[in-house]
Amino acid sequence: MLKRKSILLGVLVIVACFGITFFFASMKEAPKEREAVLKEIIVPVQSIKNEKISLELSVVGKLEARDKVEVYSEVTGILMASSKQFLEGVKFNKGEKLIAIQDDKYRAEVYSQRSNFMTEIASILPDLKFDYPESYSAWEKYLQQFNVENQLAPIPIAQNDKEKYYLAGKNIYTEYYNIKSLEKQLEKYIILAPFTGEVIESDIKPGTLVMTGQKLGEFVNTNAYDLNCTPKVGHNIWGVFYGKEKEKQI
Repeated sequence: MLKRKSILLGVLVIVACFGITFFFASMKEAPKEREAVLKEIIVPVQSIKNEKISLELSVVGKLEARDKVEVYSEVTGILMASSKQFLEGVKFNKGEKLIAIQDDKYRAEVYSQRSNFMTEIASILPDLKFDYPESYSAWEKYLQQFNVENQLAPIPIAQNDKEKYYLAGKNIYTEYYNIKSLEKQLEKYIILAPFTGEVIESDIKPGTLVMTGQKLGEFVNTNAYDLNCTPKVGHNIWGVFYGKEKEKQI
């Protein structure tokens, strides 16, 4: 009996302890939430305007003209005098005559070949009129406009294979392309400026004999140059890129 009372008393003590603990815990106030405080932070700023920055870089290198040509003769003849001589320091515009070589003899040969071709065309007109009437008017008009002093115009196109074989048998195509080749060669007696520039070397004088393959001088574009250089370590070259064009002062 005494033992039961002891157990019951122990249980009551434990229950009482839990009750007291819960009571005091419920009386404790909940933590107050802190109010948010707005705080101004001052940060230094600067207005930026995007613009090109001039970069000065002092370097030493080899300056070369971007466009530079060595002038050679492809024909033989006497160098002709002109109002503007091919001499060092003389400037020429693009397409202007640099050098003129005497072509009288060769030009006469070209005229002779054109005259023979004109005769050949005249000789085939009667056959064309009866055998190929659809092409006769085109060849007749070609002959009427023919001038031995002018470059050959394209010949009329054959209307069929039979006509083409006939013209080939008369050597019309052969003579036509032979003359066109002579005309191309005749153009080489005059050398034109490939770009606007200046003569920096002249190896000839008017009245001298020019041979095929002979160097006549050098011609450069004085408006565009390339500078080959290596910047020193430590140079501020962030704005310089390989192969890019930059302003330069010479």
